[in-house]
Amino acid sequence: MSRKNYLSSNQASMIEIAKRIHKLFRYTKIIVTFRNKGEWLKSLYKIYLRSREFKEFDDWYNNVFK
Repeated sequence: MSRKNYLSSNQASMIEIAKRIHKLFRYTKIIVTFRNKGEWLKSLYKIYLRSREFKEFDDWYNNVFK
């Protein structure tokens, strides 16, 4: 698969991703897990800090989750 055909989760809906997985691996089972919301938010914020200018957590949170 060429790079330009790849869609990240930012570019494709979860349903599109699920359809692709199903098409590639028709007879497999998928296990879905859910992270602790607080740990997930910390992780998202750390990723944000590595890729953007510094912003206080509350400002970042309010901007992302309007």
